[in-house]
Amino acid sequence: MKWIYRCFLLLLFVANCGDLYAQLHGQARIDSLLKELPKQKEDTNKVTLLCELANGYNSLGSPEIMKYARMANELAVHLNWNYGIIRSYGCLGCAYFIEQNYPEALKWHIAASEVWKKLGIYKRIFQSYGNIFYAYMAQEDFPSAIDYNYRMLKIAEDAADTIGLARVYENMCMVYQKGDDYSKALEYLPKMVALYDH
Repeated sequence: MKWIYRCFLLLLFVANCGDLYAQLHGQARIDSLLKELPKQKEDTNKVTLLCELANGYNSLGSPEIMKYARMANELAVHLNWNYGIIRSYGCLGCAYFIEQNYPEALKWHIAASEVWKKLGIYKRIFQSYGNIFYAYMAQEDFPSAIDYNYRMLKIAEDAADTIGLARVYENMCMVYQKGDDYSKALEYLPKMVALYDH
């Protein structure tokens, strides 16, 4: 019995070290980008850098994301750079998500998804739908979350994206588990595991 307990503690330690490494690595990336920010001209490269900073803060769950998401959006609009405007929509959606303002997060992610659809950029549509899925999950609006997850499924199937499909199945496990439908969640678990192992 002691060895099970020791294995559990070791696993817990290793998992926490991985999180700590990811945070330190993420912070190092942010620090590097912050050093470059004052050197940037007011152009599309600066918008890209501001979006990267927002994404870095997003990965840390930091409220600093809002500052850089807004700056990216304002500059992209000023430059009339459509690609930057769309990217900043996603950053703003993530910023509002961190603030737990889910209706506002949905507004920005849906706006981004609509434009990505018009442009036909699969990766960005899929990403936007994933963000919309999580915003609905946070509000416990499971039917809407499932709807967007099925939209992700269609995109992943059309692109033969096995990692995307695994993520969709993982989302299905999560939504049914949160809704206390464990038997339905277990239907998707083997599909998810098989694709992640692939």
